[in-house]
Amino acid sequence: MVPGSLKDRPRCSPESGGVGQRRPRNTRTRGETTVLSRVIRVFALVAALFAVTSGAAVATAQVSAAEESTAEAEASLGAKVAAIAKRELANEDRNHEKGANNCNFYSGKAGSGSTKGCPKGWRAEAWCADFLKYVWKQAGAKTSGITPAAASLYAYGKNNKTWNSGSSIKGVKVGDAVVYELKNSGTWARHVGIVTGVSTKTGKITVISGNSGVNSKQVSSRTFTPDGSVSGYASPVS
Repeated sequence: MVPGSLKDRPRCSPESGGVGQRRPRNTRTRGETTVLSRVIRVFALVAALFAVTSGAAVATAQVSAAEESTAEAEASLGAKVAAIAKRELANEDRNHEKGANNCNFYSGKAGSGSTKGCPKGWRAEAWCADFLKYVWKQAGAKTSGITPAAASLYAYGKNNKTWNSGSSIKGVKVGDAVVYELKNSGTWARHVGIVTGVSTKTGKITVISGNSGVNSKQVSSRTFTPDGSVSGYASPVS
């Protein structure tokens, strides 16, 4: 036999009780089992905490994304409103009354008012709210509830949760309706227009409105610092 060959080397069998004895496979001491159980429980707890934290983070991200999407949609709608109001301001074919007193294009589109003394398709009535309704509708805003009464924009803002009370320009956006001299009852207001510009630097707003300007017979624009005559603002919704 060759010295040092595998046959001459001592072997330790599981039953020999020698120094090299190995325990049968898949057997553990009670202490090892206890430690392993604790480790498993710790990992399970960590996994559960991670799942809860991740879920909360995802939910928060989803809410933030929804809010951002809503804000972008509102900004886009307001920009459309302002652009259309400016277009109407520049439209010399219909940016003023024709015929009898208060005969205007926008009341004709609203389908209310008298046709007496008016060009075909035009109608006569106080028309600041009719002008705003036309512009909002062209921009894709919801217009249900808007009547020829300027105060209907107060009700619109209340019903759609967009009413911003007072003359402060804080929170006022391009495209908003600005309501003037609203009575405490909320059922009458002197005038309504469309905000087309807001300057937080100067504190001024630019408003385009119908039934205004010279002798209140035009679509006109003015830039001013809101005072006590401004009762509040209503934002359009789509």
